[in-house]
Amino acid sequence: MATNRHATPFINHNMFICIFVSLLLPMANEGASNVYGDSRSFPNDDGGKRLTREYHLRQGALRGLIVRPSRQYDFQYVEMFLGIPYAAPPTGNLRFMPPVNAPPWPGVKMATRFAPVCPQALPPIKKGNPPSSGRQHYMNQLKGFLRNESEDCLYLNIYVPYR
Repeated sequence: MATNRHATPFINHNMFICIFVSLLLPMANEGASNVYGDSRSFPNDDGGKRLTREYHLRQGALRGLIVRPSRQYDFQYVEMFLGIPYAAPPTGNLRFMPPVNAPPWPGVKMATRFAPVCPQALPPIKKGNPPSSGRQHYMNQLKGFLRNESEDCLYLNIYVPYR
């Protein structure tokens, strides 16, 4: 298989911002497993989960959740789509190769859970030099996100203003 050495970068500026925000948002709420914590609220206020309308992509149909990130800061409702594959898993003969399109999925994909993160290690702590309280707090927040690791980790989390 021939490769093009002068291909455009896989991740452009807009995609980088989307990925950066999707990685940063879960860490924005101290002590919670994600930014929505236990205080999720929905437009119908019945405590049930409210699903988005169905969206159709090349890979198949998709539905997410309608959530309000925080009442404390008067955030508006958003449509939240978690764990959307943007490429085939980089395993087997695809390991260390450029990404290929994600395969289609049957039926409607319920994009309501975070996908695994890529394998990674926590930053090292030098012996005899304890971390600052801020760094320790940050590392404790990271631990929760690093529990579900897999080489099959090419997924996006997308947050869209709800109308």
